[in-house]
Amino acid sequence: MNANNTASRKIKAHKQYSEADYANLSDNRYTDAQIIQIWDREQENAKTINPLFEKLALKYLDHTLKVRKTDRLDFFEISVWSGKRVIEAAYQAGRKATKTALERRQKWPEKH
Repeated sequence: MNANNTASRKIKAHKQYSEADYANLSDNRYTDAQIIQIWDREQENAKTINPLFEKLALKYLDHTLKVRKTDRLDFFEISVWSGKRVIEAAYQAGRKATKTALERRQKWPEKH
């Protein structure tokens, strides 16, 4: 059955809604209420991740990640070693966050 046809209005109105994601979670036997909890948690995580990316870009690339709608400000060159440093810093931040993410996942709603 098409997930889009079975999704409630509340599900479809959620900012994280996508037909494919809803179908995947539904196929894994999450209820609509549990799916909403998962999506809400993902939105909260984005509030933490996006500022981290901005901080890394400013620290290692001396540039913001904010779109300023001008080629002169939105497109810039970086050295290979600067790119490598920012990738390594992001990797280390991800490793550090892994423990927290695993702890959060254990608190996710149980499947029925």
